[in-house]
Amino acid sequence: MYDVIIVGGGQAGLTAGFMLQQQKLKYLILDAGSEVGNSWRKRFSSLHLFTPNRLNRLAGLGTPTSDKEYMNKDEFADYLAQYAELNKLAIELNTRVRRVKRIERQFELLVESGGVTRILSSRQIILATGAFSSPLIPSFASRVPRRIHQFTANDLADFTSENKNVLIVGDGASGRQIASNRSMNLRY
Repeated sequence: MYDVIIVGGGQAGLTAGFMLQQQKLKYLILDAGSEVGNSWRKRFSSLHLFTPNRLNRLAGLGTPTSDKEYMNKDEFADYLAQYAELNKLAIELNTRVRRVKRIERQFELLVESGGVTRILSSRQIILATGAFSSPLIPSFASRVPRRIHQFTANDLADFTSENKNVLIVGDGASGRQIASNRSMNLRY
Protein backbone atom coordinates (compact mmCIF):
# COMPACT_ATOMS: atom_id res chain seq x y z
CA MET A 1 0.00 0.00 0.00
CA TYR A 2 1.36 3.37 -1.06
CA ASP A 3 0.66 6.65 0.66
CA VAL A 4 0.44 8.34 -2.76
CA ILE A 5 0.55 7.15 -6.37
CA ILE A 6 1.30 9.82 -8.98
CA VAL A 7 -0.02 9.21 -12.47
CA GLY A 8 2.27 11.02 -14.91
CA GLY A 9 6.03 11.52 -14.82
CA GLY A 10 6.38 15.00 -16.32
CA GLN A 11 7.52 18.09 -14.45
CA ALA A 12 4.48 18.18 -12.13
CA GLY A 13 4.60 14.46 -11.32
CA LEU A 14 8.35 14.47 -10.69
CA THR A 15 8.14 17.54 -8.46
CA ALA A 16 5.28 15.99 -6.49
CA GLY A 17 7.40 12.85 -6.05
CA PHE A 18 10.32 14.94 -4.82
CA MET A 19 8.11 16.69 -2.25
CA LEU A 20 6.59 13.42 -1.04
CA GLN A 21 10.07 11.93 -0.75
CA GLN A 22 11.09 14.89 1.44
CA GLN A 23 8.15 14.03 3.72
CA LYS A 24 9.32 10.38 3.89
CA LEU A 25 6.05 9.14 2.39
CA LYS A 26 5.81 5.93 0.39
CA TYR A 27 5.01 7.01 -3.17
CA LEU A 28 5.29 5.76 -6.73
CA ILE A 29 5.28 7.69 -10.01
CA LEU A 30 3.69 5.83 -12.93
CA ASP A 31 4.43 6.91 -16.50
CA ALA A 32 3.49 5.31 -19.82
CA GLY A 33 6.70 6.51 -21.50
CA SER A 34 9.81 4.41 -22.04
CA GLU A 35 12.05 7.04 -20.41
CA VAL A 36 11.68 10.11 -18.25
CA GLY A 37 10.83 13.06 -20.48
CA ASN A 38 9.50 10.83 -23.25
CA SER A 39 6.39 12.92 -23.90
CA TRP A 40 8.61 15.96 -24.54
CA ARG A 41 10.94 14.05 -26.88
CA LYS A 42 8.01 12.96 -29.08
CA ARG A 43 6.87 16.51 -29.88
CA PHE A 44 7.70 18.35 -33.09
CA SER A 45 11.43 18.80 -33.62
CA SER A 46 11.62 22.58 -33.41
CA LEU A 47 9.57 22.99 -30.20
CA HIS A 48 11.00 25.31 -27.56
CA LEU A 49 9.53 25.97 -24.13
CA PHE A 50 7.33 29.03 -23.84
CA THR A 51 8.95 30.26 -20.64
CA PRO A 52 12.58 31.36 -20.15
CA ASN A 53 14.98 28.92 -18.50
CA ARG A 54 15.06 30.86 -15.22
CA LEU A 55 11.34 30.06 -14.74
CA ASN A 56 11.66 26.32 -15.45
CA ARG A 57 13.60 25.34 -12.34
CA LEU A 58 12.25 22.33 -10.43
CA ALA A 59 12.39 22.10 -6.62
CA GLY A 60 15.72 20.66 -5.46
CA LEU A 61 17.65 21.32 -8.68
CA GLY A 62 19.24 24.44 -10.13
CA THR A 63 18.09 26.44 -13.10
CA PRO A 64 18.30 24.42 -16.33
CA THR A 65 20.97 25.46 -18.77
CA SER A 66 20.80 25.92 -22.50
CA ASP A 67 22.70 27.77 -25.21
CA LYS A 68 19.60 29.91 -25.60
CA GLU A 69 17.20 31.62 -23.21
CA TYR A 70 14.44 29.10 -24.05
CA MET A 71 15.26 25.38 -23.88
CA ASN A 72 14.25 23.12 -26.72
CA LYS A 73 12.12 20.05 -26.05
CA ASP A 74 15.07 17.64 -25.83
CA GLU A 75 17.02 19.85 -23.44
CA PHE A 76 13.98 19.98 -21.17
CA ALA A 77 13.51 16.20 -21.41
CA ASP A 78 17.18 15.79 -20.42
CA TYR A 79 16.63 18.15 -17.48
CA LEU A 80 13.67 16.03 -16.30
CA ALA A 81 15.71 12.82 -16.61
CA GLN A 82 18.58 14.41 -14.67
CA TYR A 83 16.12 15.53 -11.97
CA ALA A 84 14.66 12.04 -11.58
CA GLU A 85 18.08 10.40 -11.47
CA LEU A 86 19.70 12.92 -9.12
CA ASN A 87 16.82 12.63 -6.64
CA LYS A 88 16.46 8.86 -7.05
CA LEU A 89 12.72 9.21 -7.54
CA ALA A 90 10.54 6.08 -7.43
CA ILE A 91 9.34 5.82 -11.03
CA GLU A 92 7.83 2.94 -12.94
CA LEU A 93 8.06 3.51 -16.69
CA ASN A 94 6.19 1.74 -19.49
CA THR A 95 3.18 1.53 -17.20
CA ARG A 96 -0.35 2.54 -18.19
CA VAL A 97 -3.13 3.16 -15.71
CA ARG A 98 -6.24 1.46 -17.07
CA ARG A 99 -8.67 2.17 -14.23
CA VAL A 100 -8.86 4.00 -10.91
CA LYS A 101 -11.46 2.91 -8.40
CA ARG A 102 -12.17 4.23 -4.92
CA ILE A 103 -12.83 1.53 -2.35
CA GLU A 104 -13.70 2.92 1.08
CA ARG A 105 -10.65 4.96 2.19
CA GLN A 106 -8.23 3.96 -0.52
CA PHE A 107 -7.82 3.76 -4.27
CA GLU A 108 -7.19 0.75 -6.46
CA LEU A 109 -5.37 1.28 -9.72
CA LEU A 110 -5.48 -1.30 -12.46
CA VAL A 111 -2.14 -0.91 -14.26
CA GLU A 112 -0.60 -2.62 -17.24
CA SER A 113 3.11 -3.02 -17.86
CA GLY A 114 4.78 -5.35 -20.34
CA GLY A 115 1.50 -7.12 -21.05
CA VAL A 116 1.00 -7.88 -17.35
CA THR A 117 -1.98 -6.39 -15.53
CA ARG A 118 -1.94 -5.89 -11.78
CA ILE A 119 -3.61 -3.85 -9.04
CA LEU A 120 -1.85 -1.23 -6.92
CA SER A 121 -3.35 0.34 -3.80
CA SER A 122 -2.86 3.84 -2.49
CA ARG A 123 -4.35 6.15 0.12
CA GLN A 124 -4.21 9.10 -2.29
CA ILE A 125 -3.66 9.76 -5.98
CA ILE A 126 -2.17 12.72 -7.84
CA LEU A 127 -3.17 13.00 -11.49
CA ALA A 128 -0.28 14.73 -13.27
CA THR A 129 -0.87 13.67 -16.85
CA GLY A 130 -1.01 17.20 -18.26
CA ALA A 131 -3.87 19.19 -19.67
CA PHE A 132 -3.20 18.96 -23.41
CA SER A 133 -1.74 15.53 -24.05
CA SER A 134 -4.38 14.67 -26.65
CA PRO A 135 -5.19 16.95 -29.59
CA LEU A 136 -8.71 18.32 -29.87
CA ILE A 137 -9.97 17.46 -33.35
CA PRO A 138 -13.22 19.18 -34.35
CA SER A 139 -16.10 17.05 -35.63
CA PHE A 140 -16.02 18.64 -39.10
CA ALA A 141 -12.48 17.29 -39.69
CA SER A 142 -13.95 14.01 -40.97
CA ARG A 143 -15.76 15.96 -43.74
CA VAL A 144 -12.62 17.65 -45.09
CA PRO A 145 -11.69 16.19 -48.52
CA ARG A 146 -8.95 13.53 -48.38
CA ARG A 147 -6.74 15.51 -50.78
CA ILE A 148 -6.28 18.00 -47.94
CA HIS A 149 -3.88 16.50 -45.41
CA GLN A 150 -4.63 17.25 -41.78
CA PHE A 151 -2.05 17.14 -39.01
CA THR A 152 -1.93 17.84 -35.31
CA ALA A 153 1.18 19.14 -33.53
CA ASN A 154 1.83 15.52 -32.49
CA ASP A 155 2.20 14.55 -36.17
CA LEU A 156 4.91 17.11 -36.91
CA ALA A 157 8.01 15.43 -35.45
CA ASP A 158 9.76 15.27 -38.83
CA PHE A 159 7.28 17.15 -41.02
CA THR A 160 8.42 19.21 -43.99
CA SER A 161 6.09 21.06 -46.27
CA GLU A 162 8.35 22.31 -49.02
CA ASN A 163 6.35 24.06 -51.75
CA LYS A 164 3.00 23.30 -50.14
CA ASN A 165 0.32 25.66 -48.92
CA VAL A 166 -0.30 25.32 -45.19
CA LEU A 167 -3.09 26.61 -42.97
CA ILE A 168 -2.40 26.59 -39.24
CA VAL A 169 -5.55 26.58 -37.14
CA GLY A 170 -5.04 27.91 -33.64
CA ASP A 171 -3.21 30.88 -32.26
CA GLY A 172 -1.70 29.19 -29.22
CA ALA A 173 2.01 29.04 -28.49
CA SER A 174 2.50 25.82 -30.49
CA GLY A 175 0.65 27.22 -33.52
CA ARG A 176 2.81 30.33 -33.45
CA GLN A 177 6.03 28.29 -33.18
CA ILE A 178 5.00 26.09 -36.07
CA ALA A 179 4.07 29.13 -38.18
CA SER A 180 7.39 30.86 -37.51
CA ASN A 181 9.53 27.75 -38.06
CA ARG A 182 11.58 28.34 -41.20
CA SER A 183 12.96 24.76 -41.28
CA MET A 184 9.47 23.46 -42.16
CA ASN A 185 9.54 25.51 -45.37
CA LEU A 186 5.99 26.76 -44.91
CA ARG A 187 4.39 28.82 -47.67
CA TYR A 188 1.29 30.88 -46.85
